Amino acid sequence: MPPQQKLDRNEQRTRGDEGRGGRRPLALASGLALAATTVLGTGLASAQEDEQDLPYERGIAAACTAAAQSSDPPAFPDIADTPHRAAIECLARWEVVKGRDAGDGERRYAPGGRVDRAAMASYVARALAPGTYEFPPREDGDPDAFPDIVDVHVPNINALADAGIVEGYPDGNYHQTRSVPRGQMASYVARAIETVTGTELPSAPGTFPDEVPVHQENIDKLAAIGVVQGREDGTYDPQGVVTRAAMASYIARSLDYLAVLGLHPVPYEVELSAESDEQPANLRHRFDGQVLDQFGRGYFQADVRFEVHRETADGYQVVNSGEIVSGLGGELDFSYLGEAQAGDVDHVAACTVGANEDFEPDATACAAENDDGELEGHDDRGTTIVTVGWTEPVEPSVAEPDEYMVEAIAVDTSAGLLYVQTITPDRDFLEFGYDVNNDFQVEGQDTDAYVFGCAVEATLDAGAQHSMSILLEDDGTGSYALATAADVDACW
Repeated sequence: MPPQQKLDRNEQRTRGDEGRGGRRPLALASGLALAATTVLGTGLASAQEDEQDLPYERGIAAACTAAAQSSDPPAFPDIADTPHRAAIECLARWEVVKGRDAGDGERRYAPGGRVDRAAMASYVARALAPGTYEFPPREDGDPDAFPDIVDVHVPNINALADAGIVEGYPDGNYHQTRSVPRGQMASYVARAIETVTGTELPSAPGTFPDEVPVHQENIDKLAAIGVVQGREDGTYDPQGVVTRAAMASYIARSLDYLAVLGLHPVPYEVELSAESDEQPANLRHRFDGQVLDQFGRGYFQADVRFEVHRETADGYQVVNSGEIVSGLGGELDFSYLGEAQAGDVDHVAACTVGANEDFEPDATACAAENDDGELEGHDDRGTTIVTVGWTEPVEPSVAEPDEYMVEAIAVDTSAGLLYVQTITPDRDFLEFGYDVNNDFQVEGQDTDAYVFGCAVEATLDAGAQHSMSILLEDDGTGSYALATAADVDACW
């Protein structure tokens, strides 16, 4: 097998924010051609709207990758034990939630805290920012939408008011410090979704027995798409208070709905290139690339699978595979050890995968052989295939105990690395070199030139036969000697 690398009743109004149930959605923003199609770039076919028993809980796999749903350590230190952790992590990735200053240098999420109307506006506005919707522009000097709004949430309250998502109360004020109840929350979220899609959401009337006259239409809409499920007793509890933890799940599920429609970024395609077309069969091929979303922007924390399909007499065989996560800007960087024969040809396929997908090592998730015997990438996963070859293995020099200043064989100088055979029988190859600051390394431990020299001198005097350390020059050659991390520690 290949290796696996509850709200006060006096807030219910007959008009304004507390008085609108359903609403006529705004016209679809220009340039949203993707709204009519489901984005399948990450294998999200399973996330499409199927007939469901109501109420049901939709997932968040389209909105956030597996990497974005769980970080180590957690995005905030106080969310580890909440069942809403994945959603909070998801929104932290999209910079929808930023936590609260705890006064000790850390930011905490306070998952049990209440959500007020000011924070609610910021949740919604930030959630829509990465997608296709553009809020109506504001000019300098434009008056605020409401006379009573203050602090950091003002721009987001203004944005939602300009978009028609919030209208305030009959007295003309927004009342930003009032808590958001579950019924009102549904109206915020449903209006936001309809503003982005330009279409009215489906509805599931009768899902909950405790209906209310004010927000019921929007509650029914969110039930229809799996954003709200209700309490354990089957009621919705529209006057119940919304916690910050629960709000994260409402928002994340809403983003999932938009992502399936192509209106929120998803990992869409992979670009990949090899650092060299050929490598000695006992070394590594290295690759870099980028994951892009459907708008051509780099996608951070995308889950990516790579498969090495080797040409054999019986067709293509997956000889290596693994999963990696894209870095900032969507960057990718990975390698694999050949374990090949000279003349072997590999086709390396890289593709985006869904957060809930799991594969066998030899699975052909990214590419497979077609009826014509050719390897073909799966378009619905944004697959890229790069072909590389293998040449005769190199025979690195072996240091003798009394040798020091000899020329190292530069078999792979990418990123300042060499692969040099050691004289330790049970270890074939070790990786040495210098980092971007030209610091020396011994067995992966950073050191400086003085300590490096000290360690080398000590081992030479002792005639030790440890793993080798490399001093790499600009031309790809260098000096190597016998030294270990233990020797470095002694020299400090």
